[in-house]
Amino acid sequence: MVHATNNRKIDSKRNVEAPLADAERIIKGAVGAFHLEQQRIRQELERKAREEADRQAEQMRLDMAVQAEEMGASPEVVAEVLETPVPVAPVAVAPTFNRAAGVSTRETWRAELIDIRALCRAVADGKASTELVQPNMVTLNSLARGLKSTFAVPGCRAIPETTVSARAR
Repeated sequence: MVHATNNRKIDSKRNVEAPLADAERIIKGAVGAFHLEQQRIRQELERKAREEADRQAEQMRLDMAVQAEEMGASPEVVAEVLETPVPVAPVAVAPTFNRAAGVSTRETWRAELIDIRALCRAVADGKASTELVQPNMVTLNSLARGLKSTFAVPGCRAIPETTVSARAR
C-alpha cells in the first residue's frame, strides 16, 4: 500500500513538473538561439569594421605614395611606400545587447560525421586515430553466422565457437 502511494506521489510530481521542464527547455533554446543570432550580428559588424579599417589603411598608403612622389621621391621610394603595410588598429564592436543578470551561456562542441569514407580513408592513411572508427559487431557477427567459412570482410575473420548443451533426463 505504501509503495502504491509513493508511486502515485511520484507520478503526480512528474505530471506537475513536466510542463515546467518543457517550458524551461523551450526558453533555454530560445535564449541560446537569440545569443547565437546576436553573436552572428556582432561578428558581421566586426567584419565590416575590419574591412573599412583596411580600406582606410590602403587609402592612407596610396595618399602617402602620392605625397612622396609630389615631394620628389625616387620611384624606388614610392614603390617601397606602396609595398609597406600600414598598421591597422584592432577593431572592437560593442555588444549588441545587455545580458540579463543570472543568465549565462556556454559553448559546447560536438562532432558530426559527414563522410564515413573520408574518415576511413584518413584512418587507413594514418592521418586519424583508429579510435575514431568502431566496427558494427552486430552486423559483422550476423555476416559470420550466415557466411561461416566463406566470410571475407577485409580486416576481419570468422571464428567458429563450439558450444555444448545438455538436457536433463
